[in-house]
Amino acid sequence: MKNNRGLKLLLLTLGVLVAAGIAVLIGSIVKKNETPDEVQVEETYPVVVLGDQRVVHLEWTLRDYPDTVYSFTKDEHERWHYDPDPSFNVEHTLLASLVGYTRTTNGYRKIESRDMQAMGLEPPAGTIRITLESGEVLTLIYGNMTSSGEHQYGMNGDGNVYLLKNTVFRYFNKPLSDFEDVEGKYTEEATE
Repeated sequence: MKNNRGLKLLLLTLGVLVAAGIAVLIGSIVKKNETPDEVQVEETYPVVVLGDQRVVHLEWTLRDYPDTVYSFTKDEHERWHYDPDPSFNVEHTLLASLVGYTRTTNGYRKIESRDMQAMGLEPPAGTIRITLESGEVLTLIYGNMTSSGEHQYGMNGDGNVYLLKNTVFRYFNKPLSDFEDVEGKYTEEATE
């Protein structure tokens, strides 16, 4: 009889554990199936929004390449030219990609701190100026990455500092040679 009692206690304990496991499983399924209204949305702040406006000039300065001039102008035929040296064969696809990457740049949090040096904004890691066909010039200023490496500090001239996620700065922060079409494929197309 004593053995039977131990078996009943064991079965009861197993039953309680199984029920608890089922409750946890149901809770996780319900959480996954929440409606969008119940999901907490992360707030965003538009830092640069180009929309479908035509970009005619890109210019940037970099802390890592302080003596390099990055200045490119697009002509009426949608071809990019390196302003300091017209014989420089521009990698047009890369320049078009840079414009595409910056079309919508959002901040995910406004920063209250004004310690610009600690955030890498004095001097900035990079300053990008985008000139639109209308003549409007938009500025995007990049600072350091956060300690987690998930965000980068940034500004747009409105007086606020933002945390930027998935920044495109790494595509700009390259030596000038990376923006040259060394194979000459665009030069060949232009002469055809």
